[in-house]
Amino acid sequence: MLEPESSQSARSGSSYAVTLKRDWTVQLIPGLKKDHRLPVILSPQEVLDVLQAAPSFPHHVIFSTMYGTGMRVSEAVHLRADNIDSQRMMIRIDLSKGYKL
Repeated sequence: MLEPESSQSARSGSSYAVTLKRDWTVQLIPGLKKDHRLPVILSPQEVLDVLQAAPSFPHHVIFSTMYGTGMRVSEAVHLRADNIDSQRMMIRIDLSKGYKL
């Protein structure tokens, strides 16, 4: 028997061997699909509360930009003035998730 703190995959593998009453190889067992967590969606009032709670004007600008563009915190932290093309109303994000350009 496995310990209670064993991983879910270890428990599943053990159940597989016991239920089918035959030897098993880890490579033959299909992997478990992990649940995808949905992002938390803020209500309009919660968005206003976050923006009003900004301690300074620069913070307010950063929060507004992140909310309006869907930018991640790490992307906002690395944002520079030359990444903003105000003529075309575009923002270039150099270091996006996974470091993709």
